[in-house]
Amino acid sequence: MAVTWNVPHITYVGTDESLGDKKEFSMLSRLSYTMNEFSKFYIESILDDKVEHIKSTPIHFNAKAEDLNNELYQTMAKAASVSRVFVVSCHGDVLRKMVIMAKSMTFLPFGEYVFIFFFQFFGNPIIGTFEWYRGDSLDPVARLAYESVMVIRPRRPVSDEFFHFEEEVKERAFIEYNYTWKDKDEVMYFFLRGYYDSFILYAHALNESLASGEDPRDGKKIVKQMWNRTFTGIGGPVFVNANGDRETDFTLLDLDPKTGHFRTVAQYLGWTQTFEILKDVPIHWPGRDTAPPNRPRCGFSGDDCPVISEGFLQSAVVGIITGVLFLAVMGVALFYYRYMRVKAGIENNWWLVDDETSTATQTAGSQTVGIYKMREVTCANLTRLVGVCPDANNVCFLTEFCSRGSLQGMRYLHSSHISVHGRLTSAKCVIDSRFVLKITGYGLTSLNELTDENKLQQSFRKRMFPNVFDAVNTGSVA
Repeated sequence: MAVTWNVPHITYVGTDESLGDKKEFSMLSRLSYTMNEFSKFYIESILDDKVEHIKSTPIHFNAKAEDLNNELYQTMAKAASVSRVFVVSCHGDVLRKMVIMAKSMTFLPFGEYVFIFFFQFFGNPIIGTFEWYRGDSLDPVARLAYESVMVIRPRRPVSDEFFHFEEEVKERAFIEYNYTWKDKDEVMYFFLRGYYDSFILYAHALNESLASGEDPRDGKKIVKQMWNRTFTGIGGPVFVNANGDRETDFTLLDLDPKTGHFRTVAQYLGWTQTFEILKDVPIHWPGRDTAPPNRPRCGFSGDDCPVISEGFLQSAVVGIITGVLFLAVMGVALFYYRYMRVKAGIENNWWLVDDETSTATQTAGSQTVGIYKMREVTCANLTRLVGVCPDANNVCFLTEFCSRGSLQGMRYLHSSHISVHGRLTSAKCVIDSRFVLKITGYGLTSLNELTDENKLQQSFRKRMFPNVFDAVNTGSVA
């Protein structure tokens, strides 16, 4: 109708690329963003200079499906088979479900993919929010999963003129429509700016036509004046290209893992067609220092890596199982060996020391030297104790073997007319020149008894007459 009537047509929406065919829509000027402009920013911000071409695959899904989880899973499975960069246009709550689900998918390693969410403005219930928090039990999981999310949104003007314009819009909304804006809601600045800039653009073209004496009702000439020009709009410079489409400014947001909030890391200025990365605000790539590769090492389906033959795989599995079993057996054997060693050490009573078996003899400096009757006691004149057999029916002691026999030779003395030794002490055991033990002092019973009696009498006299006894012993006369 606009072409037929020769009437200029200006719109603040119309993002579909079918409207970019200006042979068919020759009177249409678009003051909104277009998907073509969005793709330019996407290419500049995500892909490197080595990419020769871009292939996109649109995948539609039903955000109102009865089984939304299954719908999203099937969608992500299809998307992962052809790409690792997912440009999503949906409600913020649906995006959150999708991002959390992707974090748990085994075929999508975390850090090797990125979500790009196109978002227009806050406060619109149709779009929701691009933030991860909802105040529910999934917030901790969502915060980590959202490290793979970037947000692209039209650049919000920062000029004082635009802030003043925004405040006036809020005041008129209350005065004329009794509508109060919420604190976190933004004025739909993109649409309002589109409205405002449309009037400014038409006014410039109309004034120039009138100044040149041309017919202001000739729509084709007015349209020609509006295209391929730059002018100052409510939010700053505006550039309308030769196809009658506005070159839009965009902002790239990335999640700060320390604060959990999205921050601006780059921007695209449509009127200069330049991409700017903000200084000192690095992009966070989860689990990596740089952006993930455009294509996974083994391809999107994993088919690009060498395929292991079935026979080799079976042999590898058998080898692994055998090795694991061998290591398990060796581990059990080593454990049992160490256990028995520890047990034997605990049950061995040779290390137990009874205080009553030690006798202190002298003090050397700060140390007390004593004799301890134990297995470790060694002497050339003592047989070495090997051990004790504690069998209840046959208790025996194991000692060093002595080839010369023992004092069982005393049987000869006991079977003779002497019968007993009577005073067998260590002093009566003597060693001859051939180191043979011999017994002496036997058969002197009567003499020993007399000696004992004399000693007894002397002791008695000493107690009764000590002074006299001392005098006699010393040879003096009292």
